[in-house]
Amino acid sequence: MKYNIDLNDNDYIEFNYSYLKHSKIGKYSLLATRISFPIAMFVFVLALLIIKIEIGLVISVAAVAVLSTVLWWFIVPVLMRRNIKKNIMKMKSDGKLPYHEKASVEFLDDRIVETCEQGETVVKYSDIVNVYEEKGYIYIFYGAMQAFILPERCFGDNEIREIKNKLSQSGVRA
Repeated sequence: MKYNIDLNDNDYIEFNYSYLKHSKIGKYSLLATRISFPIAMFVFVLALLIIKIEIGLVISVAAVAVLSTVLWWFIVPVLMRRNIKKNIMKMKSDGKLPYHEKASVEFLDDRIVETCEQGETVVKYSDIVNVYEEKGYIYIFYGAMQAFILPERCFGDNEIREIKNKLSQSGVRA
């Protein structure tokens, strides 16, 4: 089974965001960013209590802190995605495209072969670390941050099923 893959900037942004959500370091980074602001707000309200500011003002500040903390929790993923996009666009403008725009991926009996202008990548099924299905994508990780990025738009429904069957037949958990 051989398929042609056309990647664009958005595909690579989605891949990096998926990595952020699933990797140990990415999860930690996301959590640390999410909890830093609430901790700062708690310390601020506590400081107001310690210096004995009027209780009505402290309650008002605490209410604003709670609301802003809830908003922060939901805004952080958006900020992370925006930061990923900014970094990728900077790499691209520097002439260092971080992905292969056009490639072919072939699923053989014992390995996956990706061929592009820069060369060939061969990965045995036994070397696959993880497979993640996200909305519109399948990511087949074979290293720390190395993966085959398979946008579902490049495949028909039957081809997606064939890929999943091939992975499961090869002992890869999808």
